[in-house]
Amino acid sequence: MTATVHHLFPDLDAERLDDAARLADQAIWWGQQVQNARAALRSPDLYSDDELRDACATLQSRWGDATDYCQSDAMIFALNKREFIARNCPRPETSRDVLMGMRDRWDQIIVWGFVVVVAVWIGLGGLGL
Repeated sequence: MTATVHHLFPDLDAERLDDAARLADQAIWWGQQVQNARAALRSPDLYSDDELRDACATLQSRWGDATDYCQSDAMIFALNKREFIARNCPRPETSRDVLMGMRDRWDQIIVWGFVVVVAVWIGLGGLGL
């Protein structure tokens, strides 16, 4: 019966072989993806946050092991913390930032500074009166 079936449908074996080859190619491709994701987690400074999140998603899928899952979870936690700090905790204002914020009023600051210096000088007996 099988010989008859094969004789009637010769591409049936070819389709099975194609499926097996496709599955083997997919396994090789996923193995390469896991290797790339592990490399990304080993050197996160070389990758963007989106690439690191993709690597974590790859390792937390069914292709990574328990260690990969834990490392990915820790990386996602670190990325979320960094994004939270960047969004909610602005950097402190420096004296340069303050001065640059007042750059359109420097002429007024200089004039009033001169007035204050003269008033202090007079108050301390600068005129000798």
